[in-house]
Amino acid sequence: MKHLLLIFSLSIIFASCGKDVPGLSVDEYITANNLETTELAEGVHIVIHSPGVGFKPNINSNIVIAYEGRLTDGSVFDSNDSYQNFLSGLIRGWQIGMPEIAIGGSCTLIIPPEAGYGSQATSSIPANSTLIFDIDLLDIIL
Repeated sequence: MKHLLLIFSLSIIFASCGKDVPGLSVDEYITANNLETTELAEGVHIVIHSPGVGFKPNINSNIVIAYEGRLTDGSVFDSNDSYQNFLSGLIRGWQIGMPEIAIGGSCTLIIPPEAGYGSQATSSIPANSTLIFDIDLLDIIL
């Protein structure tokens, strides 16, 4: 009997270790926070705080941004005050959303898992997570 109880307990522990806790969906997050968004391709939503002026980035642009990334529960998983990268090297949600603002612009992107990291968990982002990014487009390096 002890062995059965031990085996049952271990199976419960191992089964619960692989569970994903993705948080809210994009629609649930928008509703819970009473946001007015524009839906873009692939279920990405954007709130434009400031459209910026001048050039807008394209997929080949080398952009400089300040950003904060968080999960739907508000926990911050990453931030940077001056990050530079080619838009083509970033997650799909950024590739879809960033061309909506120009230099000096700011926005919030609400990215479904399929346009983020999908079922791939990272060290600080659970699999199947909706991602929220507050982004300022500081510059486009020509």
